Amino acid sequence: MEDNTPKALIVGDTHACVADRPAIDATLDMIKTLSPDEVILNDFWDGQSVNHHEIADPIKYMNALSVQEEAEVTKELLKEFSEASKKITYLNSNHDNFLTRWLSGPSHMWRLHRNYADAVELQLYRAKTGKHPIIKLLDLESFPNVKFIPESASYYVGKVHVRHGHEGLLGARVGF
Repeated sequence: MEDNTPKALIVGDTHACVADRPAIDATLDMIKTLSPDEVILNDFWDGQSVNHHEIADPIKYMNALSVQEEAEVTKELLKEFSEASKKITYLNSNHDNFLTRWLSGPSHMWRLHRNYADAVELQLYRAKTGKHPIIKLLDLESFPNVKFIPESASYYVGKVHVRHGHEGLLGARVGF
């Protein structure tokens, strides 16, 4: 009998803190039904709390979650995906990079929304480990079936090169 289990299911642009619950439930049902060998996530973190497109606009930003509040929402959803999946590959995506962009910006921006202590902790993590701060923020290493793939790494499912949409051919960055 032929095995019809898909090698991978790519779940695009979840944006956890603003995700549509019926769409999430449908995706989780699809994972449970198809039981793919691997689930690939990208733009799972929304980055609303540090979005450089909106952080300078006080009207949009005043209702944003703190970094920690957004991380908690995202971790709860990641836990659901982790429980439904055999293996999760978390691709570093442009929304994850909102975090590094924010941390690389002026430190007075860290003070907004009670984010200063988290920013300092994430900077220290980044300096000590050289790893992307999203790993620390979302506590990705505590999920035994989640593997983080940095933007600089090539990732393949079989012979298919898997990249997030903000990157073009050969890893060239596209307009973000």
